[in-house]
Amino acid sequence: MKSSASQMRVLPIFEVELEDDEFGVDVGLSPRGCFPPVSYAKMAPVHTGSGGIDRCEWRRRRAGGGNTAEGSSAAAAAFPWDVAELLRRVGPAEPLPMGGTLLRGALRPSQARWLCAEMIRLSQTRPEGSELQAELRESGQLDFGHRPRQLVSWCHPFSRASTCTDRPTALLAWAQALLHVLAPSASSVVVESLLAQVYGPGGSLLPHTDADLSWGLGVSLGAEAVFECLPEGDGVLPATVRLSSGDVIVGEFGLMRHAVRVPRDAPVPEWWAAAAADAAVAGAVRLNLLFRQPLSDREIVERAEGRSRRLYSVGLRALAEREGVEVMKLCVRLRHEAVD
Repeated sequence: MKSSASQMRVLPIFEVELEDDEFGVDVGLSPRGCFPPVSYAKMAPVHTGSGGIDRCEWRRRRAGGGNTAEGSSAAAAAFPWDVAELLRRVGPAEPLPMGGTLLRGALRPSQARWLCAEMIRLSQTRPEGSELQAELRESGQLDFGHRPRQLVSWCHPFSRASTCTDRPTALLAWAQALLHVLAPSASSVVVESLLAQVYGPGGSLLPHTDADLSWGLGVSLGAEAVFECLPEGDGVLPATVRLSSGDVIVGEFGLMRHAVRVPRDAPVPEWWAAAAADAAVAGAVRLNLLFRQPLSDREIVERAEGRSRRLYSVGLRALAEREGVEVMKLCVRLRHEAVD
């Protein structure tokens, strides 16, 4: 989903590059089609079809860093990693337009609280901290405005940039397994991207499609939000649903127009005040996690090449040289210009 480009702050980024995986171990699936009930803290990296692990994690392990800090607590072990067991507990998902689904109450309050804390932890794994922390240091307060703000990303779906150093390996594998069960049409999707965004009171995303992308799985934490499915044509009726903390929503957001808004008076769950007490998210009332397959480097450049010629009548690299901008950063900018 889109965030306000005008409020984005440019910071150094980690690019996700792939190498031969000499460390990854495939944990496999149990006969029930879910991840085996092993300790999350000891879970090995799961192959998701990318052909390897990202370079920054490879270097960290090579330097003796071991596996990521993800899941080091008992609360992490209680997360519903067993997808089959999760579905038995919460019952069938509700259908949404264009093959989407809504799974209510997927996360218990304690699980939602851990996931919120884990996103805050990931956002602080870089020495300079998160974009929001940098803003807080400079101005002494955070301005959420009317649009969501990025808290942390791993392999951003539009740029493949990461703002954290720890790869959320098990969360990506969990989201992929759950996505494939809830949306069989998305069975070919390889979940390699996580984008976590925070909303202030009254925050919203206007009607849009996530151009260039396809299926996604969203996890809603904190205040209740109103989600609007706005399909166009073919006689499919719009649908409006309320997302509560712990709900999971799946949809082909690259094709289906949708919108999100957080009512100003939306209550937050009891655990939110403690979990979101960190200064990096002070003032936020909702956190949304979006898992999906990112664009490849080639896809990013090919789309930007067409947009560069259409908008500026010049090739991508020539435009980058003319404006003194890195090619990949220009690709992201051109997407915003073409879509907004």
